[in-house]
Amino acid sequence: MTTPITINRSQFWFTVGLSVILLVSNAINYRREQQAIGQAGIVGQSTFNAEVVWEQLNLEARGAAVYDLASQKFLFSHHDNQQLPIASLTKLMTAVTAEANLPSTTAINFLNRQWQPEELIGYMLVSSSNEAAEALAATLEKHTGRSAKDLMNEQAMRLGLNSTYFLNATGLDIDHNQPGALSSANDMVKLLVYLLEDKPNLAAASREPLAGFQTLDDKQVWTENTNPLTRVRSDLLLSKTGLTTTANGNLAIAFDRGLNQPVIAVIIGSSRAGRFSDMEKLIAATEQYYLSF
Repeated sequence: MTTPITINRSQFWFTVGLSVILLVSNAINYRREQQAIGQAGIVGQSTFNAEVVWEQLNLEARGAAVYDLASQKFLFSHHDNQQLPIASLTKLMTAVTAEANLPSTTAINFLNRQWQPEELIGYMLVSSSNEAAEALAATLEKHTGRSAKDLMNEQAMRLGLNSTYFLNATGLDIDHNQPGALSSANDMVKLLVYLLEDKPNLAAASREPLAGFQTLDDKQVWTENTNPLTRVRSDLLLSKTGLTTTANGNLAIAFDRGLNQPVIAVIIGSSRAGRFSDMEKLIAATEQYYLSF
């Protein structure tokens, strides 16, 4: 049984008086703090300058962009129109071109097995396999009588990717001075917008940390994603890595910031590890930007 606590009348009024003094003191201090904030030009969260979150970014990347698909506006850009080597981001266009030109019943020889284009495209994007890209390119040439790079460049023109040019289907460097493909952060955003809006299933597997693909002889082939962020983020919609000597580290993703509101983020010309830390900074800044409203 709990013992009741008793106080006399003088103790009661002393306690009440002390509480009133503390309340008044806190109110005065709060008013002074608000006046100080007002004098500093920050009057509450409603007038907070949301753009400051982007100004604080310190990226390794030579080019970068963040694009909100719902509002159709760039939230952030850093040398986004500069033409730069893109390494294996090239394979996103390889996928688009193969899907557009190869019948779904086409049999492609890869790893001593026969694959349908859709399955091999998924495998290529998740694993960033150069051999898979070369197999798709060879099949494109055999089926159309034209080189994959020419078909890819035509597709780039149709999509309005004016800073984009392909010399091969892998993105591998031609030599130490010549990259296999050039593009810009702005153009990569356009390409991801096209994939999300017009071909949502084409690169869907690229968001998985581990994905399995079916060959025509019913063999399941599993591969790990080259993007470690797929193992820690469940909100990814699309993902592609890139790394060569001339390009350094590249990364392009799309993620859902909530309630089906896709955001695209692109990093070009960072380092091997920096592309991932740069991307985490872009994602964190995006989340902070929307929380500021």
